[in-house]
Amino acid sequence: MFEPLKRPQDKRKDLDRLVGTTEELDAYRVAMRRAKVEVDAHERDIKKLREEILPRLLARKIEAAVDLRWLDHAETVLAFRALPEDRSDEQKVLIESFNQRLD
Repeated sequence: MFEPLKRPQDKRKDLDRLVGTTEELDAYRVAMRRAKVEVDAHERDIKKLREEILPRLLARKIEAAVDLRWLDHAETVLAFRALPEDRSDEQKVLIESFNQRLD
């Protein structure tokens, strides 16, 4: 009769194996490194912009009562003012929600 198929211990190893000629694989690796460098640079730029913009937005909301619909809740402002290690789970959710809308 038929023998059952033997499954590899780690399926990912078989599925993640790169296929191609040496030249194709080298070109792929170079392209991936270049892409990573570009993505990392953009992520640094985004982080820097957030660090510059967020305090200004919060200051405007608090001091000038600017009508920013996504900052209407004082809890969000308080969450950002709290130290990261002191934030409650609820504050962490508020911050994550705010960041998603900001993006």
